[in-house]
Amino acid sequence: MAQSSGWAGFKLMRDLDKYHYDITVVSPRNYFVFTPLLASTSVGTLEFRCITEPVRGYSKDITYHQAWCDKIDLKNQIIQCTSNLEDSYDKLVISVGEYSNTFNIPGVKEHAIFLKDIKDAKRIRSRVLECFEYAAQPNVSRQEKVNKLHFAVVGGGPTGVEFSAELYDFIKENLSRLYPDLMQYIQMTVYDVSSHILGSFDEKLSAYATRKFERRGIKIKPGSHVLEVKDGILNIKEEGEVPFGMLVWSTGLMSNPVVEAMTDVAKHTRTHRYALGDCATIENCDLPATAQELNNAAHSLPTKKEFKFANRGSMAYIGSWEAVVDMTPVHKKASEGGHMAWLFWRSAYLSMSVSPRNKMLIPMYWVLTWVFGRDVSRL
Repeated sequence: MAQSSGWAGFKLMRDLDKYHYDITVVSPRNYFVFTPLLASTSVGTLEFRCITEPVRGYSKDITYHQAWCDKIDLKNQIIQCTSNLEDSYDKLVISVGEYSNTFNIPGVKEHAIFLKDIKDAKRIRSRVLECFEYAAQPNVSRQEKVNKLHFAVVGGGPTGVEFSAELYDFIKENLSRLYPDLMQYIQMTVYDVSSHILGSFDEKLSAYATRKFERRGIKIKPGSHVLEVKDGILNIKEEGEVPFGMLVWSTGLMSNPVVEAMTDVAKHTRTHRYALGDCATIENCDLPATAQELNNAAHSLPTKKEFKFANRGSMAYIGSWEAVVDMTPVHKKASEGGHMAWLFWRSAYLSMSVSPRNKMLIPMYWVLTWVFGRDVSRL
């Protein structure tokens, strides 16, 4: 039995031998999301179904239950789920992932938008258009327009940077033609508690991305500590209250409640339980919460090989058809920023997309966006 349809769970589901294993998947989400391109869907560069894969449609030899797992009885090998579902297992793979970390800051869950799933991307696209439509109405004061068109991102990691880049492209290439009078009021700000954005990247690439953002008018505010989030107000220790129209929160991950209840449980060769993905760790080993790590871990389980994480580098889109690629873990000189890095970024993620269907849909929508622009319908 596998819990979740995320990176590790979906990869394991595909790789397990269906002849030798009777596979059951329990997850509240009946699809897999190709998260590296999730930011692209939040502004219409890609459509949502380009990056999803159905769990049920993958194989008729897999049993799927759409439910939340509430409790795991390890002694009797039973999982208890919503909808009064109880199911026994012989081998259990826990890959429930993690939640966005709010650091218990008041108001984040109520007033910020995360970027973890398709529903988040839909909320972001709708909210961006809502802000522009509101600011375009007559009798809206200048200050209201400035406040409503301030798009704030908390978190300067790859997710926050890529979303900021995608939003910049959306505004520059599409919304600027539809709302030319509002361009003077737009502000984009990236807040991060660390000293610079893309902290896991090579320092030169981080500085390169910062320069590009600043030239495009995207403000970088390092060393910022968020104290509270209210409706339309971001309370920052260093600045005080900052109005915003939309706040995207991307500050790392926190444990799933199911996993928190099992913090004293460790994998043992004689047991029948395993953990994969963001919810798993190895003693004395700091693993990154990236797709390549999750894929590698899921691949090692059915092959019964010892898991060894080999970092192959990181990539991030920075807007205007440019990206940064850091492969210094592979070779100390293997880092690049600019248009060639963008071509590598797109080619790599296209090749990593799962199904032949999506390998066709993704480039098709890239071309459609380039020719006709992004869809600005607020659905």
